[in-house]
This record gives sequence, structure tokens and C-alpha cells, in this order.
Amino acid sequence: MNQKTDTLILIKAMRRLANDIQSDDGVANAAIAEAADRLEELRSKVLDHGLTIVTIEDIVTDDKRSNKAKVLAIQYVLRYTITKDAQP
Repeated sequence: MNQKTDTLILIKAMRRLANDIQSDDGVANAAIAEAADRLEELRSKVLDHGLTIVTIEDIVTDDKRSNKAKVLAIQYVLRYTITKDAQP
């Protein structure tokens, strides 16, 4: 994943936008604030569980992996995703 902005900075920026944006009905403010809350919650869960988020793009662009290792890693990610999604 090619993140351009640190997650904490993005959360802070979204909170500031939620406070500063001029919206007559407040819907935009509420949506931005909720997005910041959700992002912060997801970040916290990832950190609490020591998880690393890996995308297919991360695997493919990893120059340290051989092609065989890339294929195996992609197969693992897909297998995990399919298995996880199949659970009730």
C-alpha cells in the first residue's frame, strides 16, 4: 500500500476539517468527523492486535521477494480472504 500521509496526521486533518468546514446542515461536518473516528478505531485495532495490512500491490512491488514467493504470498492472502469471508 502506498500511503502518502501518516494515518495520525490524516485523522487530525479530518478532525480539523470537520470543525472548520462551513456546512449549513452540518452533514459534511458529521460525515468527516465520523470518518476520522472510524479511521482511528481501525488504526487502534490494527495496533492492538499487532496486525500488518498487506495488499496484493505490496506483494507484487516487493523487490525482495522472488516471483515464486510472490505467487505463494498472493495465494495465501486470497485463501485467507476467501475463508474469512465464507465464515458466518
